[in-house]
Amino acid sequence: MEALYQLSYSPAVRGRMLAGADPGADTSVGVPFLPRVDGAGAVAAALIGRRAVRVRRVGTGHVHTTWRVVDADGRVWCVQRLGTHVFRRPEALVRNDQVVAAALERAGRPDTRAVWGRDGATWWRVRRWLAGRRPRSRCDAEVVAAARAVGTFVSAVAGVGGRLATALEGFHDPTAAVDRLEGARRECAPTGRTHAVVAQVVAAAHELLERAEDLGWADLAPRVVHGDARLANVVLTPQGRGHLVDLDTVMTGTLAHDVGELVRSVADARRRGGRPVTAGAVATWIGAVCGALEPDARPGPAETACLALAGALLAAENAVRRATAHLVGDHRFGPGPPGADLTRAVEMADLARELAVLAPDVARHLAS
Repeated sequence: MEALYQLSYSPAVRGRMLAGADPGADTSVGVPFLPRVDGAGAVAAALIGRRAVRVRRVGTGHVHTTWRVVDADGRVWCVQRLGTHVFRRPEALVRNDQVVAAALERAGRPDTRAVWGRDGATWWRVRRWLAGRRPRSRCDAEVVAAARAVGTFVSAVAGVGGRLATALEGFHDPTAAVDRLEGARRECAPTGRTHAVVAQVVAAAHELLERAEDLGWADLAPRVVHGDARLANVVLTPQGRGHLVDLDTVMTGTLAHDVGELVRSVADARRRGGRPVTAGAVATWIGAVCGALEPDARPGPAETACLALAGALLAAENAVRRATAHLVGDHRFGPGPPGADLTRAVEMADLARELAVLAPDVARHLAS
């Protein structure tokens, strides 16, 4: 990993903030207003006083826009323009970012702290670039490393729950998601293939919600979790250690949310690649998450049974959201080809059924 280096506001910004000479600053979260900036390099110069020599946009994410910025000293920075069309309470996002970064620093990971600024209604942040790459779903060892990263993260942020604000309403609420889909179905009265797919998705979701209720899902102990712990949100460092990134969805939820997203995303990628998913593999991933938790935070038998079903339920929730997006749109999904959301809804519903069939065997593996 590249050497650590200090991240702080530029002297000019610090001086304005300390002198109270920035009347537009949001002092409740310490976010200064920037002068009008033109591009990510100018943001880095204005916020942290680093002159950019190379700027490259990375990724095609629908939520935030991200650039990799190299400064004159060869240091690498991640500059992001926030997607306030999704995160409509950016002040909450800033507060959570500060709280979570401090917790991760205390746990020995000093690479998540950001500095923030506003250019009118546009919110920006800069943090150091985490060198590494995404895990490969086909590589068992890399998936296990990603799973350990999930457990390590949940352990690191365990004590911050009372200080988190709600940055994204209803992110994981499958019951509410089904209600929205059924409302959209009544409003749009779909016919043909769309009608059949929506009916299939609703039926699969109801079946899994009933199974989850029988297992005691509603009684799971609340934990602070990442909220979007899919494989694409893990970075493997050159030393092979996994780190969760994209921390904007950190929230109070349940361990099943993070386990479910990890299992769903890996199983989906393997399914697309023609590689079957087995109960033993799913149990290995879940076991790696739980093994990275502090001993007194590891799940008991009832929670473990819910974890075995979590991938199926999160796949069903994703199917519901995709079907809803096809009918009435969803600002959390980017635009795609016509019918793409409906196709993904079918794929996720099929995956939910496959993972639901495996769940009893997964539970037996975990209990043995």
